[in-house]
Amino acid sequence: MSKRAERKARRAEKIKGEVRTAAIIALAGVVFLALGCVGIAQNASQYRACQDPANLRTVTAVATYVEIRSVRGEYDYLETVWDAQLQYTVDGAEFQDKLRLDEPMEKGEEMEIEVCRVGGGYRVPRIRTRDDLFAASLIPAIGSAVGLGLAVIGGVVAADGRKKLREGKR
Repeated sequence: MSKRAERKARRAEKIKGEVRTAAIIALAGVVFLALGCVGIAQNASQYRACQDPANLRTVTAVATYVEIRSVRGEYDYLETVWDAQLQYTVDGAEFQDKLRLDEPMEKGEEMEIEVCRVGGGYRVPRIRTRDDLFAASLIPAIGSAVGLGLAVIGGVVAADGRKKLREGKR
């Protein structure tokens, strides 16, 4: 094999490697895009479900576990919060959920909470207002945008590499 043919073969292998890498990047971008879209759809679904008064119930919940934490507040000062694992019954079925409280609570203590029917169960609503919906959908939207960018860049680079391979065979 001549040196020219060897260089041509090495160049073709290099381009094939670039095409594979670009295809993997494009595939990762499509996965990010899909996951972001699913996250946005789930947030919107939960928001709509919790806006319907027929899906809301007020129940008595019992704290099964309480953890006291210090977290940074709005103006960067420490504030004490109580992270409680709550157990409650709706229509004979038992459910568990977590809730962050600003007021002291102890294990075994009861409290009234509002729960929302989401999917097949009842949960404490996390997305109550449009601002909450916007904030909850921000990360999935950024993930979708990054995924779209990766998919486009990977697709363009892969198409360019395939074009170079076709031209090299002539």
